[in-house]
Parts: sequence; structure tokens; C-alpha cells
Amino acid sequence: MDQALYAKAAEIAWKQDQFPNIVLRIGTFHTICVALAILGKPFGDGGLTDILIESQIVAEGSISGVIDGKHYNRGVRAHKYLYEALMRLAWAGFMRRLESSDPNHRIAVASFLHQMDTLANNLKGESFGQLLKCPVLLQVMTMWREFLNHLRESNGELSAFWMSYVDMVEGIVLGLLRASREGDWDLHLHSIRMMIPWCFAYDKVNYSRYWTPYFAQMTNLGDKNPEVQKAFKDGSFSVQLASSNPFGRIPVDQTTEVTVNKDNQNPGGTTSFSLKLQLFSATTSQQNTEVHFLGS
Repeated sequence: MDQALYAKAAEIAWKQDQFPNIVLRIGTFHTICVALAILGKPFGDGGLTDILIESQIVAEGSISGVIDGKHYNRGVRAHKYLYEALMRLAWAGFMRRLESSDPNHRIAVASFLHQMDTLANNLKGESFGQLLKCPVLLQVMTMWREFLNHLRESNGELSAFWMSYVDMVEGIVLGLLRASREGDWDLHLHSIRMMIPWCFAYDKVNYSRYWTPYFAQMTNLGDKNPEVQKAFKDGSFSVQLASSNPFGRIPVDQTTEVTVNKDNQNPGGTTSFSLKLQLFSATTSQQNTEVHFLGS
């Protein structure tokens, strides 16, 4: 559910002792929309708006919706593009820095890149597993993390500013997306934990108010609702619509938006729709079928 509905339900649940087995969740889809809006607050006027328009990633007429977090698909796509562009620039700087560093470091990175090219030309699960166990990978990743920390802490204020953008996109937006698609409950909680301070920092008052007890409840589910925690750890907090795509899970509230709510979008809204008996009966039958399909 979205935050407004969660607030009403949570107030009732907190005041009453007769709902111990009901576990309320704020929808991941709505959470990502809020995360996009939080990104737009500091970075929209810091160059993000101009970058997205001039690079033709977002049209000028749509930029306000992207910055405000109201255009989900466009917003996620735009931040993915910019995140990748910044990481490519960081990698180019990393390679330039290696030219003046220890020769052993250059040899290690050259060996790693050669193994990556070999894997790309002959993609196999066995080869990928061997690459993950390679000691050179650990060495390169250590140097890469040190370079990123250099960009965050000792490369000037502008570098620190955009590295905070990279960290927010990677840790919150992409983290929530990956958690939902893979059914990774621990990653979901980690991304929520990262988001809470930003809600306080950028005046998302309602989310900052309710995210804190929500996070506390979700991290302690094992005490009162162990069966629910087990279900969430098994991936039941997101929906798998197609069994052929293991990375295709989507948040529950997004599933509702693209199925039930979409079917009810018509002139006059739900009120007009509910007054037409024949249409109401046909649509209700269809929704029952969809619910049966999603639950199977």
C-alpha cells in the first residue's frame, strides 16, 4: 500500500490489540517514486535537469515529472543512464590514475580486463564462477573502492556532490529494484535503511515518520511473525508474473497498479464504473481470475 493508506492502517493497528497477525507493508513501487523525488530535490537544480534535457534523455515537457518522482518509468531510466555515465567517467579516471601508480597494479588490472574480454566472448556459467574466485578480481575491486572513496572524500566538493548521487541511486533506487526482482528481503531492508536519513534531510515528513517504525517492525518480524519473515525471505514480498524470467519479479503495489487499478481507469472513475452492473460484473469476474493467477 502507499504511505497515506499505510498511515491510516498503522494507526488502527497500533491502537488495537486484535490484529497481531496482520503485517502491514509500504509498497516498494511507491517507495521508489519517493526516492526519485528525493533525488530531484538536491540534484534537480544542481545540474541534473540540464543534463537530462540536453542529452535528450528526457523531453523538456516531461522533466518536471521526472524530477518530482511522478514519472516512474522515465525517472528510473533517466537515473540509470546518468548513473552509468558517471561510473564510466569514474572508471576512466581510475585507469588514468593507474598509469602513474605501481606497475603491479597496472598488470593486475590488465590481467583482469583480459579475463573479462575472454568471458564476454565466451559467456559460460563455469567461466564466470572461475572469474569470481580469481584473486586478481579481489585486488582490482579493492583498488576500485579506494578510488571511489578518494572521489568522495578528497577530490573536491563537486566530486563529493555527484558521488553522493551515485551512492543514492545505487544503494536506494537500484537496490530496491534488484531486491524486488530477485526476492532478496535483506537487500530490501538495507535499501530502506539507507533511505530513512534522506527522508529526514529532504522534508519527506510523512515517510520519515512512518519509515522508522516500519523498518523496526520488519527487522523484528522473527519475534512475532516468524512465518511471515520466512515468506518474505523466500521472496513473497514481490510478484512473479512470468516463470520464464527469474529476474522479472515486480513489487506488489506495482502489480496492483498495472492490473486491478488499470482495469478501473475509465471516465467517471470507480464511482461511475460501479454503477454499471453489467460492466461491474464482467470486470469483477476478470479480477477474480487475475487474483487466482497471481496466487497460483
